[in-house]
Amino acid sequence: MTDIDTLIRRIDQEVAAEVKLQKAAWEDVARANREREPRLQRYETVAQHLIELVKPRLTAFIERFKDVVKAEPKVREHTRAMNLTFSATVAKVTLLFEAFPDRDVSHVRLECTQEIIPVVVRYDKQSVLELPIDGIQDEVVVQWFDERIIAFVKAYMAVVRQDVALKEHLKDQLVEDPVTKIRFPKYLASSTLVRDRRTYYFVDGLPGKARDPAADSHCGSGSHSQTI
Repeated sequence: MTDIDTLIRRIDQEVAAEVKLQKAAWEDVARANREREPRLQRYETVAQHLIELVKPRLTAFIERFKDVVKAEPKVREHTRAMNLTFSATVAKVTLLFEAFPDRDVSHVRLECTQEIIPVVVRYDKQSVLELPIDGIQDEVVVQWFDERIIAFVKAYMAVVRQDVALKEHLKDQLVEDPVTKIRFPKYLASSTLVRDRRTYYFVDGLPGKARDPAADSHCGSGSHSQTI
């Protein structure tokens, strides 16, 4: 039978072995952090470049939807994000852009996440672009960003078509083609016509010379207006 001192020595050996393992793990983490630091500094420079690269496009997008969007930039550790919340009564609609490094800080990861809850239209929930930190291709980033914006616009327009309350909210921002009865943003008008101090907006060119937009408006009063 072993004595108590032997038992205590064995206990202490197990505890010491565990401490040694934890110390080695801590040293590995500390070494990894030292090695990551220069790469993190490089990442921060790249992240700032990417923000400046897409900023004019993001600003233009927000300006187009300024009546229905709220923009909220976010920064947490090494993640740079822009969260966009869009007006809607039939669903919660958000668009999130994020940039952050991968685990070993060798690549920068760009993510775009759309959320429409509940799901009232089909849409692409997430898209990811990952590029080497030392091999960023501006053209690839811009193309990816533009495609994400267009994909979202298509989905959001599908939501607007279903949202009666939102269309009512937007009525002051829309004009109506007196011929087709289609309602659309004023900036999309392909042509305009001023008559009797009133401006008429046309979605697909001016009507025939003999047609009076005011008369067309009366003639078409029995038809239903469409909204995009």
